[in-house]
Parts: sequence; C-alpha cells; structure tokens
Amino acid sequence: MKTNYEAFFRNHNPHIAAVVTYHLNIEGVLEALIRRSVVNEDALDFERMNFASKLGLCRALGLLHRETYEFVKKLNSLRNKLAHRLGHKISFSDIHALLAESDKFIDYPDEIAALTLADIEKLGVTEEELLHRVFHNTLLHIVDSQDDGFDKEFYADTK
Repeated sequence: MKTNYEAFFRNHNPHIAAVVTYHLNIEGVLEALIRRSVVNEDALDFERMNFASKLGLCRALGLLHRETYEFVKKLNSLRNKLAHRLGHKISFSDIHALLAESDKFIDYPDEIAALTLADIEKLGVTEEELLHRVFHNTLLHIVDSQDDGFDKEFYADTK
C-alpha cells in the first residue's frame, strides 16, 4: 500500500508543535538542574546529550522523585511517537489518562484531573488545553520539588 504523504502535509497533527515545545521547556529545566548540581558542568557535552540521558542524570543525582521520573519518561515517549511516526495520533482519552496519572503526584489547582473525560468534554476543554495542563504542571512540579532555591530562580526568570 502506498502512503499518501501529501495528505500528511494537508492534515497535519495539531499536537506535534505543542508537544515538542512543551518537551523542549521541560528539557531546559532538566538541563538547568544538572548544571547547578554538578561540580564541573563543562565536563558534560549537553549538545550531545538527549532528553532521556538528561532525565536519567537528573534521577541519578536525586533531582527527581521516582514517580516524576517515570511520568516524564512517558511524556518523552509520547513526544518521540508524535515527532518520529508520521501520522501518529493522540486521542482525548490518551491525554486524559496522562492527566489522571499525573494527578497522583501533581496538585492541579483547578481539580480538573479529578473529572471524568465526559465531564471535561462537557466543559468544552480542548485536547490542546489538556496537553498544556499536563506538560505545564509537570514542568512546574519539577521546579517546585527542588529544595535548594531553584524555584525562586526559575520564577524570577519568568517575570
């Protein structure tokens, strides 16, 4: 069977850009955590380190709790599927499952994670909004779980 690549260009997946952007932001936080946690950061070649290596190093340095580490691995897998598998789709229920899983260790301010998929759909929340909540709140959780003032530096940089 022939693949219609032109159809992929016309009917692109709207989640790819968002997921890649969110993923890059999380990677930037992981790299910042590593840089402030090692004695000689110049001994590490960050340009050659992939996301999984940075994530693993953060876990090895004790910068991430096991639950956070395992969940971010899933977000990385999602990103890789979207970025490297032409035509890969993520469903509303897939996103809701990620939201529900992350609710076990992330305190969502609006309790949306406790709602059923049907209730979320009734509220008119879009897939993009749910993806944003999952990735954004994961990033904030990583920042806020640091006990060495990293959160103050991070939030100071965002003002």
